[in-house]
Amino acid sequence: MPGNLQHISAPTIAHLDGEEFLERVFSKRCLRDSKYFVNHLRAKTASVLSQFKLGSRDLSADEILQEAGLFRSSDELLFTGPISIEINNQTIDFTPLKHGAAIGARTVKELEISALKADTIITIENKASYREYCSQMDDNTFVIYLAGFPGPMKRLFMYKLYGHAQKYCQGIRFLHWGDIDLGGFRIFKSLKDVVPTLEAYLMDASTLLMHRDQCQELSKGYGIQLQKLLDDPGYVEFREVVEQAD
Repeated sequence: MPGNLQHISAPTIAHLDGEEFLERVFSKRCLRDSKYFVNHLRAKTASVLSQFKLGSRDLSADEILQEAGLFRSSDELLFTGPISIEINNQTIDFTPLKHGAAIGARTVKELEISALKADTIITIENKASYREYCSQMDDNTFVIYLAGFPGPMKRLFMYKLYGHAQKYCQGIRFLHWGDIDLGGFRIFKSLKDVVPTLEAYLMDASTLLMHRDQCQELSKGYGIQLQKLLDDPGYVEFREVVEQAD
């Protein structure tokens, strides 16, 4: 492997321009070897992106690379609720699928929202929470499973949902239910950059106190990272819970 190719991965990934790739496809295309990225550059690239693109060192390599648009396996978009989409001049109504549906994340580029009969849209980070919520939700809620950090296609889907809501149904509430930790807060911020009206759901200080017995002791480094959020206006929703957790 030529030496200059060892330094191409991080800047190339940082400028994928909203595309998503499997790691092996990316490696073959950019490094001429489908396994080289995973075997030699994955950890280093995640570290570089974490420090200079995300400004965080506490996320897993999978989360960092997914946010940038790289996935180990094909990414899917799971959702449940009253939505119809148009793709290739055909309209598909997902409303009757009460137990949810899935589409390939890259399909998001090709679709348009044709109807959305919901008053609440909620994204959920954890799959168990997603399944539980869907089993109890009403007919006026649209739910999306994130599976961790949302990649470019999931953020694009949120952008399209928000655009449709602004044009046709401005009363829709956008919520996000994630873990009460650094990763959860950063996922929320990533989504709110796309959906300015996004609200946190069950991510407040009272929820933290209710489940205090399940909390893990914070390391000194983790506590420092939390404290930095107090000075960042992008995390204003979480100041109370961060102060409570410290």
